[in-house]
Amino acid sequence: MPGEQRSPVHVAFRTWDAASEPLESVEARIHDGVPLDQLRARAAGYLEIFHRPYPHARVARQPEVMEIGSGVGYVMEAALHRYRPSRIVGLDVAAGMIQKARERLRRDGVDHPGIGFAHYDGVHAPFPDDSFDLIYSVASLQHAPRPYCFRALMEAYRMVRPGGTVFIHLLACSHFRRHMTPELFRAEIDRQIAMREGHWHHYYSADELDAVARQGLGIRSPGIRELGGSLYLYFSK
Repeated sequence: MPGEQRSPVHVAFRTWDAASEPLESVEARIHDGVPLDQLRARAAGYLEIFHRPYPHARVARQPEVMEIGSGVGYVMEAALHRYRPSRIVGLDVAAGMIQKARERLRRDGVDHPGIGFAHYDGVHAPFPDDSFDLIYSVASLQHAPRPYCFRALMEAYRMVRPGGTVFIHLLACSHFRRHMTPELFRAEIDRQIAMREGHWHHYYSADELDAVARQGLGIRSPGIRELGGSLYLYFSK
C-alpha cells in the first residue's frame, strides 16, 4: 500500500534486474530457450489456457488489468489484443526488468496509452484495494520464495475488484518428477541455502494451492487445473 515501508530486496529477485544486460540476452535467458519468433504465440497460448477450463470467468469490457511478474512484456502484449484493456500495468520485482520491458515494447512498436509499469518489493503492491478487473501471472511466481508467492496471491485478492478475475500459473510437482535429477536438485537446494542469485524454482500441488486459497485467503470456490507440468489457479472475489 502507498506509504508503507518498503521491504529489502530478496536475493532471489536480483537475478531479474538485468539493468546492464543487453535486451536480446535477457530475452534468451528468461524464456527457457524458446525462439524469439515463437514468444508471441506462446504468450497468447498462456491466456487461452487460463480461460479454457473456466468459461464462466468473465472479464469486463475495456478492463483494468495487472500482470504480476511482467518480464519484457510479451504476455502484456497478448493481453492488449485479447482484452482491449483501458489500462494494463506490469508489476515486477526488478526495476531493471521494467526498463527492459519498455525497451522491448519500443523496439517492437507496441504502443498503447494504457500501458504502465510499477515496481514491487514482493510484499506491498503499490495499489489500493479493488483496483483491477483482471490480475494474472504467468511463469513468474514459481521463481519467488514460497512466502513471497503466497503474499502475491494475497495482494492479488486484495487488489482485484468484486466480480473480477485472478489467474495464476505455477510449476506443478509433476514437472519436478519429470525433469528433476539428484544433480539438479542438489544445485537448486545449495543455491537457495547459500542465498545465491539465480533462477530459483518452487513446485506446487493442487491440494496445497486449494488449501492456501480456501483457508489462507478465504476464497470459497477456487479453480485449479493441472496441465503439462503446470498448475493454473483461478479465483474471484
